[in-house]
Amino acid sequence: GEGVGGKRPPLLPVPHPWEAGGGVKARLGDKGRANLLRNRYCVPVRFCGLVVEAELTSLEVVIRHQGLEVARHERLLGSGGDRLLLDHYLEVLRFKPQALANSIPLHQAKANGSFPPAYVELFSRLRRRLGESEGARQMVDILFLHRRYGPAVVFAAVSAALGSGAYDYNAVALIARGFDAPWTLSARPLRLRVLHGPDVPVPDCSQYD
Repeated sequence: GEGVGGKRPPLLPVPHPWEAGGGVKARLGDKGRANLLRNRYCVPVRFCGLVVEAELTSLEVVIRHQGLEVARHERLLGSGGDRLLLDHYLEVLRFKPQALANSIPLHQAKANGSFPPAYVELFSRLRRRLGESEGARQMVDILFLHRRYGPAVVFAAVSAALGSGAYDYNAVALIARGFDAPWTLSARPLRLRVLHGPDVPVPDCSQYD
Protein backbone atom coordinates (compact mmCIF):
# COMPACT_ATOMS: atom_id res chain seq x y z
CA GLY A 1 0.00 0.00 0.00
CA GLU A 2 0.90 3.67 -0.16
CA GLY A 3 2.75 5.18 2.77
CA VAL A 4 2.48 8.71 4.17
CA GLY A 5 2.58 11.39 1.47
CA GLY A 6 1.98 8.90 -1.32
CA LYS A 7 5.34 7.20 -0.87
CA ARG A 8 5.70 3.47 -0.64
CA PRO A 9 7.11 2.13 2.64
CA PRO A 10 10.67 0.76 2.50
CA LEU A 11 11.16 -2.85 1.56
CA LEU A 12 11.56 -5.40 4.29
CA PRO A 13 15.15 -6.50 5.06
CA VAL A 14 16.44 -9.48 3.12
CA PRO A 15 15.73 -12.63 5.17
CA HIS A 16 18.49 -14.96 6.30
CA PRO A 17 19.19 -17.65 3.68
CA TRP A 18 16.79 -20.54 4.06
CA GLU A 19 18.37 -23.38 6.00
CA ALA A 20 17.49 -26.96 5.22
CA GLY A 21 16.39 -28.96 8.19
CA GLY A 22 19.13 -31.47 9.04
CA GLY A 23 21.63 -33.00 6.68
CA VAL A 24 21.06 -34.84 3.43
CA LYS A 25 23.18 -37.96 3.00
CA ALA A 26 24.54 -38.99 -0.39
CA ARG A 27 26.94 -41.64 -1.65
CA LEU A 28 29.62 -40.31 -3.98
CA GLY A 29 30.04 -41.94 -7.37
CA ASP A 30 33.33 -42.87 -9.02
CA LYS A 31 33.63 -39.30 -10.32
CA GLY A 32 33.37 -37.80 -6.85
CA ARG A 33 30.01 -36.09 -7.32
CA ALA A 34 27.13 -35.89 -4.87
CA ASN A 35 23.61 -35.91 -6.37
CA LEU A 36 21.61 -33.35 -4.39
CA LEU A 37 18.17 -32.10 -5.38
CA ARG A 38 18.65 -33.13 -9.03
CA ASN A 39 22.05 -31.42 -9.37
CA ARG A 40 25.61 -32.69 -8.94
CA TYR A 41 28.32 -31.17 -6.73
CA CYS A 42 31.90 -32.40 -6.67
CA VAL A 43 34.20 -33.21 -3.76
CA PRO A 44 37.93 -34.10 -3.84
CA VAL A 45 38.37 -37.41 -5.68
CA ARG A 46 39.89 -39.12 -2.63
CA PHE A 47 36.36 -39.30 -1.18
CA CYS A 48 34.95 -41.28 -4.14
CA GLY A 49 32.60 -44.05 -3.05
CA LEU A 50 32.10 -42.71 0.47
CA VAL A 51 28.91 -41.44 2.10
CA VAL A 52 28.84 -37.70 2.81
CA GLU A 53 26.38 -35.36 4.47
CA ALA A 54 25.28 -32.14 2.79
CA GLU A 55 23.60 -29.04 4.15
CA LEU A 56 21.71 -26.95 1.60
CA THR A 57 20.62 -23.37 1.94
CA SER A 58 19.06 -21.06 -0.62
CA LEU A 59 22.55 -19.86 -1.55
CA GLU A 60 25.07 -22.65 -1.04
CA VAL A 61 25.79 -26.31 -0.50
CA VAL A 62 28.21 -27.48 2.19
CA ILE A 63 29.42 -31.09 2.04
CA ARG A 64 31.02 -32.83 5.02
CA HIS A 65 32.54 -36.23 5.66
CA GLN A 66 32.64 -37.42 9.26
CA GLY A 67 32.04 -33.84 10.40
CA LEU A 68 34.88 -32.36 8.32
CA GLU A 69 33.96 -29.90 5.57
CA VAL A 70 35.29 -31.20 2.24
CA ALA A 71 33.50 -28.94 -0.26
CA ARG A 72 31.46 -25.74 -0.44
CA HIS A 73 29.57 -24.68 -3.57
CA GLU A 74 27.19 -22.01 -4.75
CA ARG A 75 23.72 -23.54 -4.95
CA LEU A 76 22.55 -24.45 -8.46
CA LEU A 77 19.08 -23.49 -9.62
CA GLY A 78 17.02 -25.80 -11.76
CA SER A 79 18.09 -29.40 -12.36
CA GLY A 80 20.68 -31.41 -14.27
CA GLY A 81 23.56 -29.00 -13.49
CA ASP A 82 27.10 -29.60 -12.26
CA ARG A 83 29.38 -27.65 -9.95
CA LEU A 84 32.91 -28.96 -10.56
CA LEU A 85 36.03 -27.43 -9.01
CA LEU A 86 39.27 -27.96 -10.91
CA ASP A 87 41.24 -28.35 -7.67
CA HIS A 88 39.19 -31.43 -6.75
CA TYR A 89 40.43 -33.31 -9.84
CA LEU A 90 44.15 -32.48 -9.84
CA GLU A 91 45.21 -35.91 -8.57
CA VAL A 92 43.43 -37.55 -11.50
CA LEU A 93 44.65 -35.02 -14.05
CA ARG A 94 48.25 -35.54 -12.96
CA PHE A 95 47.99 -39.10 -14.32
CA LYS A 96 45.76 -38.15 -17.27
CA PRO A 97 47.05 -34.66 -18.15
CA GLN A 98 45.70 -34.68 -21.71
CA ALA A 99 42.17 -34.71 -20.26
CA LEU A 100 42.70 -31.20 -18.82
CA ALA A 101 42.24 -29.14 -21.99
CA ASN A 102 38.66 -30.24 -22.72
CA SER A 103 37.51 -30.97 -19.18
CA ILE A 104 34.30 -29.50 -17.75
CA PRO A 105 36.10 -28.37 -14.55
CA LEU A 106 38.53 -26.31 -16.67
CA HIS A 107 35.70 -24.69 -18.66
CA GLN A 108 33.91 -23.80 -15.42
CA ALA A 109 37.14 -22.43 -13.94
CA LYS A 110 37.60 -20.16 -16.97
CA ALA A 111 34.01 -18.97 -16.65
CA ASN A 112 34.24 -18.13 -12.93
CA GLY A 113 37.70 -16.53 -13.17
CA SER A 114 39.68 -19.09 -11.16
CA PHE A 115 41.62 -19.98 -14.34
CA PRO A 116 42.32 -16.42 -15.53
CA PRO A 117 43.63 -15.30 -18.95
CA ALA A 118 47.26 -15.41 -17.76
CA TYR A 119 46.81 -19.12 -17.01
CA VAL A 120 45.20 -19.67 -20.41
CA GLU A 121 48.17 -18.02 -22.12
CA LEU A 122 50.73 -19.98 -20.10
CA PHE A 123 48.89 -23.26 -20.73
CA SER A 124 48.92 -22.54 -24.46
CA ARG A 125 52.63 -21.72 -24.47
CA LEU A 126 53.48 -24.81 -22.40
CA ARG A 127 51.68 -27.07 -24.87
CA ARG A 128 53.34 -25.43 -27.86
CA ARG A 129 56.80 -25.73 -26.32
CA LEU A 130 56.53 -29.14 -24.61
CA GLY A 131 53.71 -30.94 -26.40
CA GLU A 132 50.16 -31.67 -25.30
CA SER A 133 50.89 -34.22 -22.56
CA GLU A 134 53.94 -32.64 -20.91
CA GLY A 135 52.52 -29.13 -21.26
CA ALA A 136 49.30 -30.18 -19.54
CA ARG A 137 51.21 -32.05 -16.82
CA GLN A 138 53.24 -28.94 -15.99
CA MET A 139 50.04 -26.84 -15.92
CA VAL A 140 48.51 -29.30 -13.44
CA ASP A 141 51.62 -29.04 -11.26
CA ILE A 142 51.30 -25.25 -11.37
CA LEU A 143 47.70 -25.57 -10.15
CA PHE A 144 48.94 -27.77 -7.29
CA LEU A 145 50.98 -24.74 -6.14
CA HIS A 146 47.67 -23.11 -5.11
CA ARG A 147 47.50 -25.50 -2.17
CA ARG A 148 50.91 -24.38 -0.90
CA TYR A 149 50.99 -20.66 -1.67
CA GLY A 150 47.40 -19.67 -2.43
CA PRO A 151 45.89 -18.43 -5.73
CA ALA A 152 47.04 -14.81 -5.37
CA VAL A 153 50.74 -15.73 -5.06
CA VAL A 154 50.59 -18.25 -7.90
CA PHE A 155 48.78 -15.79 -10.17
CA ALA A 156 51.49 -13.21 -9.54
CA ALA A 157 54.16 -15.85 -10.23
CA VAL A 158 52.51 -16.90 -13.50
CA SER A 159 52.27 -13.26 -14.62
CA ALA A 160 55.93 -12.70 -13.77
CA ALA A 161 56.99 -15.86 -15.60
CA LEU A 162 55.07 -14.79 -18.71
CA GLY A 163 56.68 -11.36 -18.54
CA SER A 164 60.16 -12.86 -18.43
CA GLY A 165 59.49 -15.46 -21.12
CA ALA A 166 59.99 -18.37 -18.70
CA TYR A 167 57.31 -20.84 -19.78
CA ASP A 168 58.08 -23.59 -17.31
CA TYR A 169 56.72 -25.06 -14.07
CA ASN A 170 60.09 -24.73 -12.31
CA ALA A 171 60.22 -21.01 -13.10
CA VAL A 172 56.71 -20.42 -11.74
CA ALA A 173 57.46 -22.47 -8.60
CA LEU A 174 60.69 -20.55 -7.96
CA ILE A 175 59.01 -17.18 -8.38
CA ALA A 176 56.07 -18.21 -6.17
CA ARG A 177 58.46 -19.31 -3.43
CA GLY A 178 60.18 -15.92 -3.62
CA PHE A 179 56.88 -14.04 -3.46
CA ASP A 180 55.67 -16.15 -0.54
CA ALA A 181 58.79 -15.59 1.59
CA PRO A 182 60.70 -12.64 0.13
CA TRP A 183 64.29 -12.17 1.23
CA THR A 184 64.88 -8.76 2.81
CA LEU A 185 67.94 -7.00 4.21
CA SER A 186 68.12 -6.59 7.94
CA ALA A 187 67.16 -3.12 9.18
CA ARG A 188 70.15 -3.17 11.55
CA PRO A 189 73.47 -2.13 10.01
CA LEU A 190 76.12 -4.78 9.75
CA ARG A 191 78.97 -4.52 12.25
CA LEU A 192 82.34 -5.55 10.89
CA ARG A 193 85.29 -6.15 13.18
CA VAL A 194 88.31 -4.34 11.70
CA LEU A 195 91.87 -4.92 12.97
CA HIS A 196 93.89 -1.70 12.94
CA GLY A 197 97.68 -1.97 12.55
CA PRO A 198 98.07 -5.75 12.93
CA ASP A 199 101.53 -7.13 13.61
CA VAL A 200 102.57 -9.11 10.55
CA PRO A 201 105.90 -11.05 10.82
CA VAL A 202 108.45 -10.31 8.08
CA PRO A 203 109.88 -13.50 6.53
CA ASP A 204 113.68 -14.05 6.25
CA CYS A 205 114.51 -14.08 2.51
CA SER A 206 118.36 -14.16 2.82
CA GLN A 207 118.51 -17.73 1.57
CA TYR A 208 117.19 -16.55 -1.79
CA ASP A 209 120.11 -14.09 -2.28
